[in-house]
Amino acid sequence: MKDRPLDSDTLGELGEKQFGGLCARADLIANVASRDRAGWDYTVDFRLANGLKGLDARPAPISVRVQVKTQWDDSDVVKLRLSSAEQLVKHNGPSFICVLSVDSALQFVRMRMIHCRGEILGRVLKRLREAEVRGEKPNQVWLTIKPSEYVDAVTPDHNTLRSVLEAACPTDQMAYLNAKDAELKTLGFEQGSTEFKVTFSATEDEIVDAFLGLRPIEASTVTASETRFGIALPKSDLPEGPATLRFEPYVDRCDLVFRTTDKTYRFRGRAFRPPGKVNAAAARPKILIRTDLLRITLISEERAHGKKLNVNIGIDPDLPDDVKRKPSEWSDAYAVLAAITTGGVGMEVLYGKRRAVSVSLSDDTATSGSQWRKLMRLTAAAALVFERAGAPNAKVSLQGLWDAGDEISTMAAIIRAPESVTGVSFATETVIALPRPGPITMMLGHAFKVEDHMLAYGAEVIVTGTERETDVMWSSDGLTLLGLQRVRSEHGFERLLQSLSQQPYRVITGSYQTDRSSSLGRIEAAVPVALTD
Repeated sequence: MKDRPLDSDTLGELGEKQFGGLCARADLIANVASRDRAGWDYTVDFRLANGLKGLDARPAPISVRVQVKTQWDDSDVVKLRLSSAEQLVKHNGPSFICVLSVDSALQFVRMRMIHCRGEILGRVLKRLREAEVRGEKPNQVWLTIKPSEYVDAVTPDHNTLRSVLEAACPTDQMAYLNAKDAELKTLGFEQGSTEFKVTFSATEDEIVDAFLGLRPIEASTVTASETRFGIALPKSDLPEGPATLRFEPYVDRCDLVFRTTDKTYRFRGRAFRPPGKVNAAAARPKILIRTDLLRITLISEERAHGKKLNVNIGIDPDLPDDVKRKPSEWSDAYAVLAAITTGGVGMEVLYGKRRAVSVSLSDDTATSGSQWRKLMRLTAAAALVFERAGAPNAKVSLQGLWDAGDEISTMAAIIRAPESVTGVSFATETVIALPRPGPITMMLGHAFKVEDHMLAYGAEVIVTGTERETDVMWSSDGLTLLGLQRVRSEHGFERLLQSLSQQPYRVITGSYQTDRSSSLGRIEAAVPVALTD
């Protein structure tokens, strides 16, 4: 070993002084730490850019932290306290270990700038994890580093120092910080690095349902470990003990095709399945498929003569009560469900072009047949009415359709078969000048709401009057639809009636009846007179 003209502390002071001088000659601002308690000796700042317009918008200069280590030129190791190394490498900006080599004549012969990213960062994080397992305190652990394993030596001059810092610290500081943060969070982890151990009591079906996300599992104990750099430790952000567990199942995109006797329906769906090992071990493997409105459960069972696929289908019970969809989407869903209870339906599950399931559904699959058929008629009527009103993409809840059911059903009947709707019946005072007994051609106008949507229509009626003691009773045999439209306001309703009328009109009062309700609306306009409440 060569004679050492300086002890290690004095050698360190010499190296720190040398580094400060290099910074000054490189036109860098080197702020020295008064006490090395935070893992760094210098904060080195570049100067603000000069000669730029808009001083308020010029970018912040590069700023780095540096720990300076000085070694004799025949040595290839330096030591840092683990606590200091942790503070240095975890700094949210650029940080470096500057290793200066000096010969026996006290001349600096080489320099290594170890950028605290990548391998050296992983080395510190791994040693911290080892210290935790061993019960060691980081400020009592020394980390030995061979600088030559991490970076090549460069000339220890100011120009080289500046160029190394500039190359390692791009001007896009946010991108740098994000990249370093990602390293701090992901280095040393591999797939399957988190392991849970759970103790619970449940039936096989309950376990399968839990992995499908259909129900929680109540666990008596839960422990979790996390393996990083091959070292397992308890997962610190998960309290141990009893817990309620909810699982996220695997999800695949799929298509569902339903074929009835007269129509084919296609829905985009998501197929949920438990982990392969869970389904493989289950006596009743299960897959759950959801569309926007439907929920289908496929359960495979072993029978004496082979496997049987049981299918349970219905409107998804997990949907919020106020969920809104297009009337045609409600109609298609209930058309499929109703068809199951009448003539049967063929169902296929497709993953891309691959057909995974093909099965026939009959009434033994249905649990709410009569209700489905009733809602099928209502939603089909709503789809027709909104389509004819020029608003097929309007979204409404099922409750909203149900609340306006009489109005929707009557409007659909007027469109499909106006002769099936009872004609208008209303009374006027004898003082109102109307030809009697008639007949008089009038225009009936009516508006009703389905949740936030106002639908209005005009229809032609031919009425005759019968004079009574105090008034005149008017009635018609039927009506002819002139126009149906979604309107924004009563003013929009009035514009619709004006567009449908062939001559000026005035308003009188009256109500009309149908075979579904005694008072479903009002007569708004007539030619040459009009009726209103």
